[in-house]
Amino acid sequence: MQRYQIPFATTLDGKGIISERHPLSVGVFCDSGHSAAWKAFLQADVILAVGNSFAQHATFNFRDDLLAGKTLIHINIDIGEIDKVYKADAAIIGDAKLAVAALNKEIWPKAAAVASRPAEGRDYDAERIVHLLDEIHPGQLAQSVSKRLPDNAIVLADAGAHLAWLGYYLELSPGQFFRKPGGFGPMAGHVNGALGAKCANPDRPVIVGCGDGCYLLSGFELLTAVQYDIPVIWIIFNDGEFKLIKLYQLEAYAESALVEFGNPDYVAYARACGAQGYRVETIEEFESAFDEALALGKPAIIDAHITRLALPHYSPSPKGLLSGIAEMVEDRILPGRSGQ
Repeated sequence: MQRYQIPFATTLDGKGIISERHPLSVGVFCDSGHSAAWKAFLQADVILAVGNSFAQHATFNFRDDLLAGKTLIHINIDIGEIDKVYKADAAIIGDAKLAVAALNKEIWPKAAAVASRPAEGRDYDAERIVHLLDEIHPGQLAQSVSKRLPDNAIVLADAGAHLAWLGYYLELSPGQFFRKPGGFGPMAGHVNGALGAKCANPDRPVIVGCGDGCYLLSGFELLTAVQYDIPVIWIIFNDGEFKLIKLYQLEAYAESALVEFGNPDYVAYARACGAQGYRVETIEEFESAFDEALALGKPAIIDAHITRLALPHYSPSPKGLLSGIAEMVEDRILPGRSGQ
């Protein structure tokens, strides 16, 4: 990649596979991803997809024209993934690491190195967030996690708006690991799955980023964590609503229902279970609580009260938000015309 100055984008499933601070890393390519990633994709004539399953969010809802005019080389260990969504011009069935090494061995004597060139930066910086309200901005919350994340940490994100914020603003370094739910996108899968991740990796901090809706679906695992002394940290993005479901309702029906709810006192709940609990309403309070929870080495909940008014980055088009809005309007007027 570096020898040939090939921009490197990941799906959310591949986030962090290389350092996101690498100069050729252009971020996450998906409907809630980075503009630098989709710009690099649009400019490319050849797409080398390594281990990619071309899932819904990474293909802008399986767009028919996503790879129009491009050559697709698809590497996957599972033959069932080849041609499942998009027809490959060339395919390699095999282990990703071995396949990429073999490709590099073949290309090395045939192609000269390319001079370094700057890649477009990603929107990780705080100045990209405009926030004038008292509650915590979820993008700033993800950035604060990045700044304080231990070098060998594992971050697990459940399905929901918090995943979009973590996918966009969490910046990973080598040795750090990120995982979202699989293709089915189950809510609360990592609220409880974190216990298994920690037991399998006892020397690595395990942090869960979850929505309050996700935590309420599966939060009794805290009792198990306390009983067996499994030190997981749950960061609850607390806004009292199912954000993505609400947004989908508003987009489809111009109204929403049954998506807002009350939350318990998570600090009292944590203490009742024998764990540590923190309620935070500012970034400074969160950073202090996160540092303390990391040093504690015990199960802990951080109840972070975020604003409802922040919307995650999203576009139904790989050409950006404005094109996505235009397509949505076109679909309302001429259903089925956009994305063809």
